[in-house]
Amino acid sequence: MEDEKGKKVCDDEVVDNIVSQVVAGYESTSNAIMSPLALHKLREENDAVSRDKNGGFISLDDIPSMKYTAKVVEETIRVANVAPMVHRVAHRDVQYRGNYIKQSLLYDSVLVLLPLL
Repeated sequence: MEDEKGKKVCDDEVVDNIVSQVVAGYESTSNAIMSPLALHKLREENDAVSRDKNGGFISLDDIPSMKYTAKVVEETIRVANVAPMVHRVAHRDVQYRGNYIKQSLLYDSVLVLLPLL
């Protein structure tokens, strides 16, 4: 697998990212169901779009018309960044931009998510 710049991404990094997103999602889900009015409005909008498609699945083409859903997603990202910190382990000694990272060193990197909706 390659990143957006064509650089090879190792399997460990792909698995790490998937696990981080799956495990981190539990808190935002529980917070979302604590707001029944917002959940009701969200379901209404999603159901209406699905009805317009004769019960079909919502697709990426439908997203621009789903204004309330877009705002809920923006607010969720703003309030609860699900993965604010990523833990990494250096698998080999690396020198990068004048910095030396020793093999097996555990370090934390801050993840910044910017909603683009």
